[in-house]
Amino acid sequence: MSFLGRVVCCLLVGSPLVCGAASGGAQDSSQANTNADSLKGKLVYLRGMESGDTLSFNAQGVLIGRNKPVVFDASALMVEDVSQSTTELEIKGDRVELVFDSPSHTRTLNDLKFHRLAKKVEIRIAIDPSHPELEQTAIHKVFAMSAQEALATKSAAEETRALDSIATILDQSPIPIKPTATPVEPTTYNGAPVYKPEPGVSPPRIRHSAYPQFTTEARSQHIQGVCILDMIVDTKGVPQQIRVLRSVDPGLDRNAMIAASKYRFTPAIYQGKPVPTLIKLEINFRIP
Repeated sequence: MSFLGRVVCCLLVGSPLVCGAASGGAQDSSQANTNADSLKGKLVYLRGMESGDTLSFNAQGVLIGRNKPVVFDASALMVEDVSQSTTELEIKGDRVELVFDSPSHTRTLNDLKFHRLAKKVEIRIAIDPSHPELEQTAIHKVFAMSAQEALATKSAAEETRALDSIATILDQSPIPIKPTATPVEPTTYNGAPVYKPEPGVSPPRIRHSAYPQFTTEARSQHIQGVCILDMIVDTKGVPQQIRVLRSVDPGLDRNAMIAASKYRFTPAIYQGKPVPTLIKLEINFRIP
């Protein structure tokens, strides 16, 4: 986890700056045109969804060391610089966060946008001087040049999980600058009663969490604290109607809501069936 934020979830009871399109499927990205020079200034996807700030691959494009994959929405980076020696190719860039910029329930990869995260990545790919022709193959094995290409080898279930990890920035309720003085708890969602975790109702359980990002303004002003949200976890385990109960800072509140929208849960169960449930989530912003 980045030092920028630590999340604590308590089951007690928005939009980021979009910098550009995320190259859904319109780009031809065959192996033939994937080379070192083509990477600079491009949005690329790590096929193995590798985590970490420094990644090393051998001359065949195989990761050196263990990998704890990130979720798909954090598997892309914007390449800033490419340098090459006789034995190594070095790629530097920024991690980006993928978002859907469409309110439609039939979202496609063409609706993907992205914004940069304050997280640098260095990737090194070994070059075998005796087999320079392998360089292009290794690059192709490490990077996909579009989201469509990155998901091409995934199963239907894996692709569904990948798309579920991406927040839909226009689906969220307007982000309040300050919490409501006396928020009214929702009692129904899509015509069904909203439950709270209590005897007889098994609480939602986290399947996937996400981390918020500090804003530049909050860091420069040393603003930190705990933002408390509430939300409805629907019968598919997806957060809905996210609200700020206790504010820290407008920008941090916004980022907390974006992170919360990307959580995924095993839904609450009542009498053997999944039910919508109201929970609270604490997002803790701390500057080390």
